[in-house]
This record gives sequence, C-alpha cells and structure tokens, in this order.
Amino acid sequence: MNKKALVVVLIVILIIAAVVAIGGCLIVKFLNIEKESLTVKEFISIMEDNDFEVEEVTNQFDDADIEIEEAYVAVGEDYQIEFYTFEDDENAEMFFKVNKAKFDEDVARGRVSVNGKNYDSFSITADGEYRFVERVDETVIYLDVDEEYKDEVKELVKDELGY
Repeated sequence: MNKKALVVVLIVILIIAAVVAIGGCLIVKFLNIEKESLTVKEFISIMEDNDFEVEEVTNQFDDADIEIEEAYVAVGEDYQIEFYTFEDDENAEMFFKVNKAKFDEDVARGRVSVNGKNYDSFSITADGEYRFVERVDETVIYLDVDEEYKDEVKELVKDELGY
C-alpha cells in the first residue's frame, strides 16, 4: 500500500473513531438527563388551565397489587390523561413496567422506549390508538387515546407537563 492510501485509511479511521466517541458522549449525556416530576397540585393546575376536568380516582385502586398513593384522571373533550403518585420509585417502576408490557403485546408501529437517569418512557401506536406511559421519579403519566389525537396529546404532555 502506498503512503497516500495509508494516510487516507488512517484519516478515515480517525474520523470514525471521533464520530463514535462523540456519539458515545451524547448517549451518556442523554442517559444522565434528569426530568423533574410534577406534584399533584401542578398536574391539576396545568390540566385545568388546559380545560380538563380533574378527578381523584385513588379509591379505584384499593385492591391493586401495586400500592398507588394517589391517582387522578384529567378528562378532556376528546381524551383523558391519568396521573399517579407512588410512595417510592420502586412501585412507580413496577407500575411502568406492567403497563409497558401490556402495551407492548400489540402489533404496532412507532414503538419508542427511552430510559434516563430518573425516568422511563414508552409509547406505541397500535390498532388506531396512541399509548404512552412515562415514569419520572415516583410519578407516572398514562394515556391511551385515539390515534387522531396523537400529536395534540404528545405536545400537551411534553410542553405543558414536561413528561
């Protein structure tokens, strides 16, 4: 191999190594991102500001296997968003995993799963429905809406609730 070809190969290898290193740093940075969980008061206030009627439904889960501290449902004109608080991260993680597994059984498109430092998020589009569950610390947002509201609800959850 002549010197020019060797130099080109070395440059390509260095470029690839740099791209892999930068990508690895970005992945590590992304995984170390923390999200801030909402309080019940914040959830209620945000949802009411967006014309949802919020109702406490904690008593519906009295016999649940996972101990839910508080449960609220925000009902809008076209869909609802559920918000749960748990005594600790462990129970919230269990609730997240159970619902993720339930959603993941469907034949679907647009499956997205993200895990960060203090959160887990999963969304899926299946059977004309958009399903989303995200745990941040000891809280969980859960929704299952008609696919036609997917963009609207994603914007609300991300921009208004921060999940």
